[in-house]
Amino acid sequence: MKKIIYSILCGLMLLLTGCSKTDVKTDGIKVATEYLSSLDSYELSCDMTVYRANKNIQMSVVVDYLKPNYYKVCFSNKNGHEQVIVKNDEGVFVLTPSLNKEFKFDSEWPLNSSHAYLLEGICKDIQSDGSATFSLDGDTVIIESKLANKNNAATKLKFYYDSKAKKPVKAILLDDNNTDQILVEFNEFTPNKSLKKDLFNTKLIMDEKSNLNEKTENTEDKTTSLAITAGYVCDGATLSSSKIEDDCTILCYSGTKSYTIIVQKADVYSSAIAMETFTSMDFLESGLILSNANVSKYYLDDVEVSIYSTALSSDDILSVAADITMS
Repeated sequence: MKKIIYSILCGLMLLLTGCSKTDVKTDGIKVATEYLSSLDSYELSCDMTVYRANKNIQMSVVVDYLKPNYYKVCFSNKNGHEQVIVKNDEGVFVLTPSLNKEFKFDSEWPLNSSHAYLLEGICKDIQSDGSATFSLDGDTVIIESKLANKNNAATKLKFYYDSKAKKPVKAILLDDNNTDQILVEFNEFTPNKSLKKDLFNTKLIMDEKSNLNEKTENTEDKTTSLAITAGYVCDGATLSSSKIEDDCTILCYSGTKSYTIIVQKADVYSSAIAMETFTSMDFLESGLILSNANVSKYYLDDVEVSIYSTALSSDDILSVAADITMS
């Protein structure tokens, strides 16, 4: 009798082992998305490249996630300028620690849009596409799906998952012509990491990342002129006035697509100051650009650049912003 039971147990173990291997071959999508969706927390780092016609943008990204909806995403450009998006019980915030500035982000971020660096968004896009497909390259599952939410020109997702190591490898957002728009290459990945809610406290993040005295000394010596060059002019607009007034450079463009550019030295506050509320964001070489219905704002080191317009599209704003340089 014992031999019979032993034989049955061995058979079940072999069967289960076989099913485990077969799962990846028959349903790699389920293997990848169910595991990643089940995580209570994680920390990851990745390198992100945003492909633009004029210049590719490269950023380092670090993500901390705690179920159900706590996020901290740190973006750093090649010059070390860092900005942080935080989602906690109070809402969504964008922090610029070097200037001690805090912006409210009025949206359902992050799950109202597609992000190649957030695993929940990736899984949501894949699971919502009933026509998603996958292929295997050794232990790597390669999943192709549509984006649930269009990300600028990107409409498709290609996601690489290491089924043996149980970790993300790479995510690519593509347009309708299968041209890469955003590439994320995952580096470190720690699933179910022990994270506390204090990690997502904006005040504690500011206190940790800000070195106000040192930053203030640096900014006082850094900016010598606010003269700028705006290389890109939108079709249907012409420069109607240009002046420097009260330490601000103001460029006004009139026409069918009117807009105003204001450049000024950014104030550095002694404590975090809540600023305007924004509804969308995108990437520039200098960092994040935040937008609402009336204004888009970003920073060139210690200089604040604002583009005021109700006539420009998001592509127009990105083109204008990307071509503004300090003279």
